[in-house]
Amino acid sequence: MRKLVLMITLFAISLSLQANDVTAEKKIDRIQVGISSQGGEVNYYFYNENGWGAEGCPHAVYAFMKESDKGAKAILSLAMSAKASGSNVKFLGTCGDDSGNKEYLRARYMFQF
Repeated sequence: MRKLVLMITLFAISLSLQANDVTAEKKIDRIQVGISSQGGEVNYYFYNENGWGAEGCPHAVYAFMKESDKGAKAILSLAMSAKASGSNVKFLGTCGDDSGNKEYLRARYMFQF
């Protein structure tokens, strides 16, 4: 029982240490699929021309995911549905891409409204 409590506590602590930014509720203006020049990895980009409005990532105009991220294809499908229907979305993620560029938010979760 103590091991279970310890594992749950450590898991909760690790989640709280991850920086998570939540965007404002906005429409996706453009969806892009690109191949990285470093390693040839496929990335999905979700663009909002006025920025995504995340308090901790105020300059992010792109929310993105790597195709290799778990659930990325499901999120791409949801994003295409939201774009086609004109629905608003929110993203949860961390500010910056692999090089630290703050125009990108590395998405981990997406909400459609």
